[in-house]
Amino acid sequence: MKKLTIMMTIFMLFLTGSLLYIGLTIQNSNKPYKALESDLVEIARSYISTDKLAVSVGSSVDLTTKKMREDNMLGEAKVDDDSCDGYVEIRRNIDSYSYKAYIKCDKYETYKDK
Repeated sequence: MKKLTIMMTIFMLFLTGSLLYIGLTIQNSNKPYKALESDLVEIARSYISTDKLAVSVGSSVDLTTKKMREDNMLGEAKVDDDSCDGYVEIRRNIDSYSYKAYIKCDKYETYKDK
């Protein structure tokens, strides 16, 4: 019985360590894509602050990377050699704005929760 308990403990530690390693590896590989999403949100904020884009209360507008490139606000939407395309969804509430960036690349796509 004591051997079984020791083996189960070792197995649990191994399983926990493996899952932790996999999670951290995925998180680190997604870091550049998250940085691109953050950059797109910052560009969208500058559109709102400079009144280049109007959003009425209670509605939302999608600001595409194509529009950002046309206005020279964004260079290439690229992560390493992975070309990306996407948009920022801007929602206006009564007193604030909310921003959510969505990108689609060859090796990565933002998860959309609906």
